Amino acid sequence: MILSQIEGLEDICKWSSRHHEKINGTGYPFNLKAHELSFEDRLLAVIDIFQALIEKRSYKREFRLYDTFAILRQMATDNLLDYNIVNDVIKVFNNNMN
Repeated sequence: MILSQIEGLEDICKWSSRHHEKINGTGYPFNLKAHELSFEDRLLAVIDIFQALIEKRSYKREFRLYDTFAILRQMATDNLLDYNIVNDVIKVFNNNMN
C-alpha cells in the first residue's frame, strides 16, 4: 500500500486497510471482529459506506439522506457496523441540516 511508504502515516495506513471490515467478522481482507477493530477502524467503515451511498456513481444513483440513514441503521442492526457510531454520524448530519 502506498500509504505504508510514508513516514508518519502508520495509523492512517492501518485504518484504511480495515475500512471494509465488519464487526461480525464477515468483512475483508482480514475478517476482523469487533474486539479487533479500533474506534477509528469502525468510524472509517461507517463513513466510507455513507459516502458511497450518497454519491452518484457510474453504476448507481445517489441515495437520499433518509434512505442512507436507514441502510446504515439496518447494517448496524445486522451487526455489520458499530451501532453507536452510526447513531453519532446520523446525529451530526441531522444537527447540521436544521
